[in-house]
Amino acid sequence: MIRVLMTALLVAAVPGFAWGQEAPSVSPGQPAPAVQAPAAASAEAPAAASVETLTVPSLDTPLEAPAETPQRRVSEVVEPERGFPSHLRFFGEQMMQARPVDPEAARTLPIAPFYEIGPGDELVLSAWGSFDLNLRVEVNDQGYITLPRDQRVYVSGLTFKQVRELALERLRATHSEALSPERMASGEVSFEVTLGRVRGIQVMLVGQGNQPGGYSYPHPLVLLTDALAQAGGISRHGSLRSLRIRRGDRLIKVDLYDLLTTGDMEFSRNLLQAGDVVTVPYRELLVSIDGRIQQPGIYELKTTDSLADLIDMAGGLAADAVRERIQIRRVHPQKGLIFVDVDLSRTQATEVRLQDQDQVMVRAFPDEIRGGVVFVEGPGVVYPGTYELTEETAELRNLLQRAELYEDAVRARSLLIRMGPDHVTERMILNLDDAVAEGFQMQELDRLFISSAFALAGGDKEIILSGHVKQPGEYTLARSMTLFDVLYTYSGLLDPDFRARTHMERGDIMRLDKDTGRRRLIPFHVEAVMNMAEDMELESSDEIRLYPVERFQDRMQVSIEGEVRLPGEYELTLNMNLGDLVAQAGGLTEDAQGLEVEVARLDPTHNPPYRSTMVPLQERYGFVLQNHDMVFVRRLPFWDRPRSVMVQGEVRYPGRYVLTSYHERLSEVLERAGGLSEQAFLEGVQFTRRWNTERQRVAVDLARLLEGREREDIIMRDGDEITIPASVHAVQVR
Repeated sequence: MIRVLMTALLVAAVPGFAWGQEAPSVSPGQPAPAVQAPAAASAEAPAAASVETLTVPSLDTPLEAPAETPQRRVSEVVEPERGFPSHLRFFGEQMMQARPVDPEAARTLPIAPFYEIGPGDELVLSAWGSFDLNLRVEVNDQGYITLPRDQRVYVSGLTFKQVRELALERLRATHSEALSPERMASGEVSFEVTLGRVRGIQVMLVGQGNQPGGYSYPHPLVLLTDALAQAGGISRHGSLRSLRIRRGDRLIKVDLYDLLTTGDMEFSRNLLQAGDVVTVPYRELLVSIDGRIQQPGIYELKTTDSLADLIDMAGGLAADAVRERIQIRRVHPQKGLIFVDVDLSRTQATEVRLQDQDQVMVRAFPDEIRGGVVFVEGPGVVYPGTYELTEETAELRNLLQRAELYEDAVRARSLLIRMGPDHVTERMILNLDDAVAEGFQMQELDRLFISSAFALAGGDKEIILSGHVKQPGEYTLARSMTLFDVLYTYSGLLDPDFRARTHMERGDIMRLDKDTGRRRLIPFHVEAVMNMAEDMELESSDEIRLYPVERFQDRMQVSIEGEVRLPGEYELTLNMNLGDLVAQAGGLTEDAQGLEVEVARLDPTHNPPYRSTMVPLQERYGFVLQNHDMVFVRRLPFWDRPRSVMVQGEVRYPGRYVLTSYHERLSEVLERAGGLSEQAFLEGVQFTRRWNTERQRVAVDLARLLEGREREDIIMRDGDEITIPASVHAVQVR
């Protein structure tokens, strides 16, 4: 296979070869034919805008190559292997998917210092200062450049530094004084070698890639990772760990995990060269790791890798990982599904070898605390929480000194919860003063709950502010707090705009009756409270409600219909007149009868309740509207938009014609169009008419119409189209 691929690279110069040709068909079981690769881009050729591709067919896949490289979705490329948890993804999946790469982007990259000059490169030799030189030379097929006075210099395979030294040495032979070391050392003259145009390269990608084949690039800066992505990515069976690059007699091995895990990958190893053959082999081992690991996923391993290598690839164990019980789910060839437990406190992870399809699970410590602590809780404790159980804190006196108690802490009755024998929970009531005097000792996982008089009395009392207020919510009931205090502080009624939208005649207090447990309603006058004309003290659980002014008002609206641009219902504003309503409705349409409008007004004393009034439009700004008024703008009588038909083809004056009456016939329209020309083909007349939303043909015998048969002289309608073709003195026979 390698021989075939290398042959494809060598036949690039065959005349008549054209890129974009489809690959020849290959039947399964037959060897793939040699495919010609492109010749290197010449120095005169324009820079290609995209990468040209040769597809080498695989023996087990269809050969119909798409015209464009399909962009595969990630889910299509990195679908988890059968048997692995569905939530885990392949590590390195970005290498397994196709992605577009801008071929022009590499042109802006600086040429690497180790880039080797080769045939097709153009060198620019420049000198400036007291001596000017601008010489552009191209490396020929034999690897030579030609300097002044026919000096041939072999530069193929040299780096920039080496080319500069060699070119300077040869130029000094003809310009010894101008390029003397003394002048260059003093800065009087400077000399440099740069690249003009660069050569293109061809590489082959074979093996487990999504689109193996030959690829041509118009520049030499092609990274292995970009080439793989541009060629469709690595298939789900391909290896990321054991890629091979055949470069002449050399074999370079590449592990992409070095790049993904540590970024430690030499740029020179990632940079492809002309003639490289990149092979993506099958992967060796595939395992997963999940649980308390930094980066769970599915990883590819080499046969020499161990559990320690897998943990390192996954970023290491989490802080709460249980190292004593790491479980491996394994498919045994004879036993079937088995589980292997690994205790890393006794076994080195480097000694644990993994097998294909192993699933490693790293568990976490349980959240529950197992001992060595005591808990002090309750509203009577200044610093409640968990305390380490030591010889000092085991004594209740010292523990209370650390936790500190409020002055109103209930010391006479504190609850102690203790885990007794056989995990039976025991509860006891302690008098803290007596227990301290007796030297009471705390035990592991003891919970001491100390209440306070304030908490027993219900703690902070609260009131609720709701409804049409700026800051609704629950508020602590301070001593002697009144209704005015709450409204003044939180309601927002000091804002005149907000106050105008608030119903100031009534608010309500919902108060809990402590005797019956039911709530009762206490109304108050909001305006009077804000003016301090009345007030009341609040009680715990009071809910104060304010209301918007719209709640106590009918919705004021008017409507307008007919020939206006925006008919509908509109809010009746203060002192709104008929002209204001017409303006809000977008004004009158051109079809409107612009003299007067009809206004229907509600009159409860009249039966029926609506009465109609005609209002001249010139008086519209003096006519004040009332609630529920309905305005009707009538259409101009007998007003209709122009109706037209289209006449095309062999008439004297083709074009669109406006119908002058509702009964205008076809003959009259043709007469207005100047009549038929001598070339008119009467049997080929096409007459179409719009029926609902579609156009359909209408049968018309124009020859009989011209003979005077009135039956063929149909009445025209708006939108009719008639086309009269020219005579064609030929027929087609098939």
